[in-house]
Amino acid sequence: MGKIDGRFYAWNKFNIKNSPEASGVYGLFESKSEDSLIYIGSTSNIRERLMGYWSTNFSDDPCKRTTKYYKREITSDYKNREKELAGYIESNLLKI
Repeated sequence: MGKIDGRFYAWNKFNIKNSPEASGVYGLFESKSEDSLIYIGSTSNIRERLMGYWSTNFSDDPCKRTTKYYKREITSDYKNREKELAGYIESNLLKI
C-alpha cells in the first residue's frame, strides 16, 4: 500500500505518449530506485499531466528536472490514493 504499484518507465516522450488516458497516481524518480522519489501526484488523466511536464521541461520546478524515471498506477480513487502514499512516505521519513 505504501509504494506506487507497477514498474519504472524511462522518462521519454515515447513512454509518456503511451501512458493511459486514465485517472491515477504517479511518481517521479531520479533513478530506478524507490529511494530516489522526487514527487508524487494524482490526476484525472495521467498521459495529459505527464505530457504537460514533458512539454515544459518542468520550467516551474527545477527539482523535478532531475526526473529520469516514473511510475504510474491507475485508480479511480486517485485523490485518496495520493494521500495514502504521502502518509506512508512521511511516516518512513520520520523513522530516519
